[in-house]
Amino acid sequence: MKEFDLKYKEIDLVVKGYYTEGEPQTYDYPGSPAEFSVCEVTLQGVDISVLMSDLDLETIEEQILDKYY
Repeated sequence: MKEFDLKYKEIDLVVKGYYTEGEPQTYDYPGSPAEFSVCEVTLQGVDISVLMSDLDLETIEEQILDKYY
């Protein structure tokens, strides 16, 4: 599990999760995109991921991919 610092909606968060590398497209296989799955989002040491909407978590995953990968 990897840990990243991220500013989301003007709040400094610590995001923990797993990264899966994408697979290239071939003639027989359409490939797959890189993926980051959030496991925990903490604010000042408190896990707030259960309080966040699915849309917020998806947006955080996209931002982690864009910023760090």
